[in-house]
Parts: sequence; structure tokens; C-alpha cells
Amino acid sequence: MTGINRRTFSKGAVQLAAAAAAPSLTALGANDKLRLGFIGLGGRGQYHLGQFLNEFKNEVEVVAICDVDENNLNRCRERIGKPVQSTQDFQKVIGNKDVDAVVIATPDHWHAIPAILAMQAGKDVYCEKPMGHSVEEQQRMIAAVKKYKRVMQIGLQQRSSRQFQQAVEWVRSGEIGKVTAAECINMWGVDAYLNKPPFLPEIRADEKTPEGVDYNEFLGPAPKLPYNRSRYQNSFYYHNDYAGGMMSGWGVHLFDIVVWALGHEMKSVTTIGGKYYFDDMRDTPDTAACLFDCSGYTFQYTVRHANGFPYELELDGIDHGIYFFGSKATVLVNRSYAKLYPENDRKNPVLVPAEGGDIEHKRNFLDCVRSREQPVADVYVGHYANLPGLLAIISGRVGRQIVWDSEKEVIVNDAEASRFLKKEYREPFVLPEV
Repeated sequence: MTGINRRTFSKGAVQLAAAAAAPSLTALGANDKLRLGFIGLGGRGQYHLGQFLNEFKNEVEVVAICDVDENNLNRCRERIGKPVQSTQDFQKVIGNKDVDAVVIATPDHWHAIPAILAMQAGKDVYCEKPMGHSVEEQQRMIAAVKKYKRVMQIGLQQRSSRQFQQAVEWVRSGEIGKVTAAECINMWGVDAYLNKPPFLPEIRADEKTPEGVDYNEFLGPAPKLPYNRSRYQNSFYYHNDYAGGMMSGWGVHLFDIVVWALGHEMKSVTTIGGKYYFDDMRDTPDTAACLFDCSGYTFQYTVRHANGFPYELELDGIDHGIYFFGSKATVLVNRSYAKLYPENDRKNPVLVPAEGGDIEHKRNFLDCVRSREQPVADVYVGHYANLPGLLAIISGRVGRQIVWDSEKEVIVNDAEASRFLKKEYREPFVLPEV
């Protein structure tokens, strides 16, 4: 331990910790194990832990774990099967000299702060999507990677899946002709939705914080509120204080493939929608349509949670999809397959089945930690993938179209909308300077 104060987020404290604690990852030998610390061990965090333990047991060693809930820590200690540092304070993981890299799978509002502090302490980072909770956070994370020369992989694992790679190649190679439009869809029927995580944030009274939960640490930079299970656990997903609902939580995966294939430059964003079906505690839409006017193409994003009927019957049972509409053919891609439909022979599509994903994504991260190359979903990828969602959220909050300057990364002539490019932080949980 380096003795970082539990509530101190100052740049100086972390840099002092880095000087005392952080080894040079370039000194890792070919047979040295990468020592990992985990920050955030809910459902997704435990999934990552299991994959690293099972698939890469000869290459990594878990030496530290952190979560605000002691129940999660207990489950993970049992799963690891040997003594590890276990804490509810993520700064103790960052200050641990035995940790080479951290895996962050917290709610979205807790991505940027530990990621930047970890990089300042000389550690590499695997961070869940979406990369940040605001445009400013993502810009600060990019600056940290550049300044501290760290490797940071964002959990956009579709980049490591064969069918998504093939879909992008079809578009970028010109094989489907000139593409002027794309469409992304998330569709859950009511029954399917009720049985999916993240769970429904039903209306319920505030209550006493459960034993073993550090709820103040969960809230962190978000406003101080009493404990409520509909704002906690998986339900955090639907609250703007902690996440961005479907637009940044799920939509980011779809947006990533679109901007990879067609480019990230946007000119304007318009969002319509709201809570049209569910009467619950969320403040993000259950139904929305977003329109993005980009350089040379437009794309749409639709989310609906009251009806799961697919756009095409062949999508039955698949709750998402991306269409690229080219002058010679159309591409449909999702986590089950990629299909290319020639304009003159739509009944005989070219099929590429799903292959790869999370394991290959982690493989790429581990390889890059050793080589010091940047991974397939680096901070620039993470930034451009989440920009459409962040801007769509802002458009929905102000209730009008926003005009975006992609070069300067500013909203044009709209002071009210521009203030949402940043966020307010509850002291002392502030965004670190870089």
C-alpha cells in the first residue's frame, strides 16, 4: 500500500503513489504473469474476472479486487481461491505496487476517475464501455493515455468479432457500392424486457442501505441521494446520474460499427422520444429515435421497449441490428451473423456467421500490454463510438437539434446544450487533471 487517502483525488497524491508503486510494464518478461486488479465486480465485472481466470490463467494473476458491495467481494474471493487484496476503496487497488493493470467494470459515471488515476500510477487499463460519462471525460482520458503512455482497451468487443469485421470490410472496400445511409436498432418486447438485465427500475420507496454496501462510494461523483434499489445494481443503467440508458449503454456498440465503417464526423444530431410505456423511476427514454447527419451519410438509431417485432422476420429472436444501405447491396450485421444482400438477388445473401468477441478482445489487450502497441478498441475508438450517444442524449434533454463541430468538438451556438458536454462532480470525487 502507498497510503493514498480514501477520498483524495489530487494529482499529486497519485503521482507520489506512482513513483513508489508502479513497475515498468515494458520490463515484463515473456513468461511473467500480468498482475491484475479489478474495480467493479457486479455482473459484467464478474464475467470479466471469470474469463481472465479461465482463459488466461497461465498469463495473468489476480492480485486485487474492489467493489462497493461486500457480497460481490465474497463471491469473487471464493472464485479466485487464494488470498488477494480485497477492498471497497478503488484507490487501494491503484496504489498497490503489485498491480500492473486494472479492469474497470463499474457503472458509467465511475469509469473516467479510476481510469485516469490508474494511468497516472503507471498502470494499463481495460475499461468497460461506454468509455466516459461526458465528452469532457473522454477527452481527458485520451490526454491521459498520451501523456502517461498507457495501453487502454475499451470493452467494445464487437471489434474483435469476425462478422463485424467482415461487415465493415464490405462497406469500406466499396463492395456494396456507395453507402449513404445506415440504421441501428434495439428492440425489446415488454415480456423480453422484463426478463433482461438491466432490471426494471420500478417505483419503490427509499430504504436503509443494505449491510455491506458502501452506497456513498457507489454514488461517488453523482448527487447525494438515499439508497434505492431502483437506482442501484443493474437499474443504474437507466439513470442519467450514473449512465445514459440505451443510447450510450447499448447503442454505443452499434454506433461503433457505423463510425468504423463510414467515419466519425457528424454535423447535427436530433433526438425525439421519452418514457412512453413504462411508469418507473428511470429518467432515460424507453422509446426514442435519433437522426445523425454525418459527412457523406446519415444514420438513424431506434430503441423501443414496448414491442419486439423485428424489421425482418429472419431477425426473429435477435433484438438488435445494423443496416448499411449501399447502391449495389445491403449489409445486415448483429451478434449472430453478417449478411450481404445484393440489390439484384436479395433472396440469396452472403452469410458470415458469428465468431470471436470477448476472449479475442482480452487477448488483444494482453498482447498490447506486452508489445506497447495500441489495442483494437483504443481510446480514440471508444471516444468516437460514444460521441453519437452522448450527443443524442444532449439533444433529447434540450428538446431540439444540436449542431456539432467535429473538428473542434463543440456544440455550435447553443450554450444550454453545451453545458452538458461536461458534468458536475460531487466533492471530493472530482475528475483528475492531466
